[in-house]
Order: sequence, then structure tokens, then C-alpha cells
Amino acid sequence: PVANTEQEKSAAADKLSETKKTTVLRGRHRAEEGLLNMLLNGDDDLRRYIFEKTGSDLFENDLYRRLYEHLLEHFEDSGRIDVHKLYDSDAYDSDLKDMVATLSVNTEIIDTRYAEDCIFQLKKWQLEKQARELSEHLRHEPESEEAQKHFTVELNAIRQNIARLDKEWRERKRQP
Repeated sequence: PVANTEQEKSAAADKLSETKKTTVLRGRHRAEEGLLNMLLNGDDDLRRYIFEKTGSDLFENDLYRRLYEHLLEHFEDSGRIDVHKLYDSDAYDSDLKDMVATLSVNTEIIDTRYAEDCIFQLKKWQLEKQARELSEHLRHEPESEEAQKHFTVELNAIRQNIARLDKEWRERKRQP
């Protein structure tokens, strides 16, 4: 159906906006959520391990990235993460508080192996995204032959990094 009146157009725009919000909420990376869950519910050694192996640049979801940055700051300041202090903090908006509340009750999988899997997935996705963006750039931007060679070398380096990451992850998975 086509929206004819301004009211119908406004209602259609609102519905589209709500659909986009729902899609974003469903589309969050499980690996991002898994790491945040372990940061909130794990022990300090696991938290230290995750912070040493990751950075906020691995998080595509803005809300998850913000929470990660707050958790890192809190951990660096106090050497631990106290979920109750986080939730009561004035530095957290309602979205962050809701996220802390939701994730802090999910204590199903909290171990280093799961953390390694999540970190692997996030790093691989990040490299694959870089490769896609570079491939797209090569395809749509007419550059000099020298620039094409440079971008091709860069793309090959990214693909080699993906292959190395895959190989390391498979080798770790074989270990008991």
C-alpha cells in the first residue's frame, strides 16, 4: 500500500524506524555479547585476558562498544568489575544500565575457551570487513596502475592475516 496522506507517510516512516531498531537489536554479534557477558560475570584473570587480547575497535555495535570502554575504564581504575557499582553509576545512561542488567544475569558460558572463540570471530569479522571494503574500493574507483598494485598487495596481506588467524584458531581447537 502506498502512503497518500502526510499522516500515512508519517506512520510509515515511524514503522520503518521501529523496524530498523528491531533489526539492529536482533543483529548484534553474539561474540560481542559473549565477551561482555564474560567481562561482567567472569573472574579477574579472565577479564584481564580479554582486555589484553581485544580493543573497542573490534566492536561494531555502538552500545556494546560503549559498554566495553566503560568496563575497561572501570577495570583499569579499580582492578576489578563490580556489577552493582556499574549499575548504580551516574555515568551510565539507561541503555547501558539495561545492557548491564541483561548480561549480568546470563552466566551460562564463562571460560577462556569461549573467550578465545569470541575474540577469534571478532578479529576475523574485522579483517573480512576490511577486505570487503578494499575490494569494493578497487572495483569502483579508477586509480593509477601503481595505486591498483598497492591496494592489491594490501588486500593480499589482509587475506594472509585471515588465513593465519584461521590456522592458529584451528590449532588451538585441537589442543585438549
